[in-house]
Amino acid sequence: MTEKKPAADESVYRVVYKKDKENLARLYAHTVCKAYPRRGIFLLILGLVLLGVTVAAAAGAVSLRLGLGMLLLLFVLDLFIVVIGIMMLFYHRLMASMAWKNILKAHGGSLPETVYVIQDGIDVREGTIHNAYPFGDVTKITEEDGCFFIMFGRFSAVMLPKNAFAEGDPATFRAWIERRCPRLF
Repeated sequence: MTEKKPAADESVYRVVYKKDKENLARLYAHTVCKAYPRRGIFLLILGLVLLGVTVAAAAGAVSLRLGLGMLLLLFVLDLFIVVIGIMMLFYHRLMASMAWKNILKAHGGSLPETVYVIQDGIDVREGTIHNAYPFGDVTKITEEDGCFFIMFGRFSAVMLPKNAFAEGDPATFRAWIERRCPRLF
């Protein structure tokens, strides 16, 4: 059986690389968790301001007319807001760590290369795991930090590092994918 060769006007792009925790953290930081740092900074600032007011009230510098029990409750809630803010700043790393463990578990502890073949859709092979995504499922495409990030809904994405193109090149890929999915850039 021979492999079907693409017609002269069809392009095929192939991206091959081994995932690691840093790549996964970049993927999550630029896609699924993109808005989290802004929210984290907001919650961190809010929590610190509330914490300052609560501490000032406990010291008697500000009068909130609250009992000691209520001040302690506010203090705990303020600390909780600060902790949530800090967690949101680093949420992409937490997600990457969880994904890394799941990937290793799915492949019996060793990690094979991930191969993306982009032609009529996006075909992803990682060891024995295979997924195919039609272009109709793509919801957003961005280009940042030497990578293309292709989203499928809000919680699924692939990262195509520009230095991992084994077939085709990033510049022609960008022009090709932009023609193919113009509303997504």
